Amino acid sequence: MSGQGRSEVEGVGEPGSPEAARALGKQLRRLRENAQLTQDLMVKLHGGSKTSISRYENGDRIPRTDYVKALLEETEQRGRSLTDDALAAVWALYERALGPVGGRNSERAALYAQEKQLRLVQAQEAQAAGELARLAADREALETQAGADAALRELDAGLARIERHREHLARKRRRIVATIDAMPAPGEDGRSSTLVPLPGPPGTGSDQPTSLSVAPGVPPWQRLMTLMVVLLIAVAAIIWGVAALRHDDSSRDDEAGGTAQQEPGKRPSSSSTPKPKPTRSPSSSPPTTDPAPPDADKTSPRPPSSPAPSAAVAVRWSGNVTLDDGSSDGNPSISWAMDPVPPQRSAGGDISLLCQLVCESGRYAGRTIVVYQGNSTPQREECISLLNANPGSSIADVPDGTVACFGTQAGRVGYFTPHAAGRGQIRVHATVWELPPG
Repeated sequence: MSGQGRSEVEGVGEPGSPEAARALGKQLRRLRENAQLTQDLMVKLHGGSKTSISRYENGDRIPRTDYVKALLEETEQRGRSLTDDALAAVWALYERALGPVGGRNSERAALYAQEKQLRLVQAQEAQAAGELARLAADREALETQAGADAALRELDAGLARIERHREHLARKRRRIVATIDAMPAPGEDGRSSTLVPLPGPPGTGSDQPTSLSVAPGVPPWQRLMTLMVVLLIAVAAIIWGVAALRHDDSSRDDEAGGTAQQEPGKRPSSSSTPKPKPTRSPSSSPPTTDPAPPDADKTSPRPPSSPAPSAAVAVRWSGNVTLDDGSSDGNPSISWAMDPVPPQRSAGGDISLLCQLVCESGRYAGRTIVVYQGNSTPQREECISLLNANPGSSIADVPDGTVACFGTQAGRVGYFTPHAAGRGQIRVHATVWELPPG
């Protein structure tokens, strides 16, 4: 397929056209079918819906880069890996389907252009690091030789020059990452995110898209709207917090009167002195009003490891996400927000690789992450108890195959198990529970 890389792109319509999107869709369907993957299996492994995948393959919608990457990873893991030319052809089709910045798919095209630039800078950084290692080895060999002062000075000058270049690349990479983080996220399924808009309603005589695309840049009115949305969210959070505290007071009154069953997580008062009310921490841990193991009952002791019975809480989402440090293709995906269904790639998400200049193997960051010590799959109450007991644990060492509990930004609870997939990638199987009713 290496000889077909160029022909895959030519003759598939103008950039950003429906014809280019349909050509990309056909290629995605071929990749999935050649890997013997059904749409149901892709949904099970990576989330989403069959409807979305059908729209991708029909050319009605252009997928996020995460979906294309996941499909290529599955293809490789099933022994159907592509040559470098074939991979380049797939991404060339993707870029052609998006079209130029300022076109129909302006936001997605602008994001992809930044990601492409980021991959280039990361490749240059890796090349500089390799050159530094080579020169350092040469210098170490020369240090043992007599009369090598001139050669050592020349090597030192080369090392300093390459180090300055690498620092310049690091600053450039950080600027690109900041730009990507500040860009509006492309819409998800079910929202106004159709990237190849359909013609106007019948009878209007218009072939213009039914929705307007947003040009790059953020005009003042959009900034004002963003500020208003943030303020509304803050007000809603305050109202929610007040309601939660009132509900907590009502539950405590019921406990004192003996008219209602104690809700898990609400500890009975051991004296007449009221205990501080639990508060919701938006940054470090799940809300302490979630169910937690109660204190031992004085009249009927129970083992401390057995949480109080509670109403069953449904699983919100369960499946796989892929963390990627970018070492394989220069396109990192190091953090996921686990509240959306399916989860979304997000800076500072709920499950993240711990990365500074490089990502640390087996170390994960989030709002609250604690390793689970049990021998079986944890229950929701066990995770809540573990997280409430370690509210400041935002970084944890989680070896492959180990289970860890985590909390989300919205106060949900879940657990995950990482498995190294090679080439800087980690397949994470995660489960997230719904918030309790009421």
